[in-house]
Amino acid sequence: MKTVIQTKEIPVVKKVDVLVAGGGPAGIAAAIASARNGAKTVLLEKHGFLGGMGTAALVNPFMSYFSGRTQLVKGVFQEVVDRLKERGAYGGTGHAWSFEPEEYKFTLNELALESGVELLFHTYVVDAVTEDGSITGVVIESKSGRQVIEAKAYIDCTGDGDLAARAGAEFKVGRESDGQVQPASIMFKMGGVNNRRKAWEYAVEDARLPQGRVLFFKMPREGEVVINMTRIVNVNALDGEDLSRAEIEGRKQVKEIVDYLVENVEGFDNAYLITTGPQIGIRESRRIMGEYVLKTEDVLECQKFDDAIAHCSYMIDIHNPTGAGTEKVILPKGQWYDIPYRCLLPKDLNNLLVAGRCISATHEAHSSLRIQPTCYALGEAAGVAASIAVQESISPKQVSVEKIREKIDLVVSHA
Repeated sequence: MKTVIQTKEIPVVKKVDVLVAGGGPAGIAAAIASARNGAKTVLLEKHGFLGGMGTAALVNPFMSYFSGRTQLVKGVFQEVVDRLKERGAYGGTGHAWSFEPEEYKFTLNELALESGVELLFHTYVVDAVTEDGSITGVVIESKSGRQVIEAKAYIDCTGDGDLAARAGAEFKVGRESDGQVQPASIMFKMGGVNNRRKAWEYAVEDARLPQGRVLFFKMPREGEVVINMTRIVNVNALDGEDLSRAEIEGRKQVKEIVDYLVENVEGFDNAYLITTGPQIGIRESRRIMGEYVLKTEDVLECQKFDDAIAHCSYMIDIHNPTGAGTEKVILPKGQWYDIPYRCLLPKDLNNLLVAGRCISATHEAHSSLRIQPTCYALGEAAGVAASIAVQESISPKQVSVEKIREKIDLVVSHA
């Protein structure tokens, strides 16, 4: 028996100035910045809500966006934080940078729509049409079927670099020695916890646990914590079968960890599971090779660049790709490194930017820059750059970094 596949011409359903793929921190900031700067902007997201790993995988809290007393990320990110604070959904009696995921979803919708961003949920990027090194259209798939959106500039904020890869960009996956990536995790929330100590004051190590340790963070609501203790190794985030295996294994680990906490950890005697992240949390997949590759030594030596568009002070933080344990290298106190604009520019394509964890970097440097606040900063710079490129009818590679800086809240300029 033969299967007959129906084929037809894919319709163009939209023509916009800027298309942003992926509604995580980078994509949110990119779309808002682009729209506010006058570009007709559409944001595609595979889930029915924004927030990326912070909502889809319950990744919480925000990791450090300070160096000493210097706040390194402001702009759109600070607007999000301010609105969450107004709603009592940030910090409070919990961890200083924890947030309520449901309020976060609402806040992000609100900011995006107020800024004039068009949101398309339940939409996947499945292919890209390229011509002479430029993308001329993106093939999307949703309940409406397969369609094409044409834009003048494109921003890949998918985390996995899906749009860039489908457009033919060069990429790398994993560490240089064996291609292994950091493990995946399913984070989950528990209630009924009566633990007055900080997470780091309860540093329990136990070989029976997937990560070999107890790790939880207090949430804004009293008695609730989010737990980061699962570890699923050898996961290829670019393979559907592997992701399915990871989801199954991760939720099995959640059940075992909940039982462990109730039986062994002070304050969890009457605790209960509230929810797990809707999807597995992915730390690492593709890194799109750009005009510059951020190196490990750039991070550790707190390198400054003339074309800096973001700062980061987060440590090298590599969860063991093949087992328990985590490698951490903390940056000197009060220092940070710059991320240059060139890391957002795929070397093979003219009208595409990348932002978020799929930017051009080594495996080790990626382990530092992948945190949510830094992704906001990268996305905001990309959104501004794309809108300027459209306004001036030039490639993002030709956009003046000074013009980008005029519209983002970069703490320190090194030009």
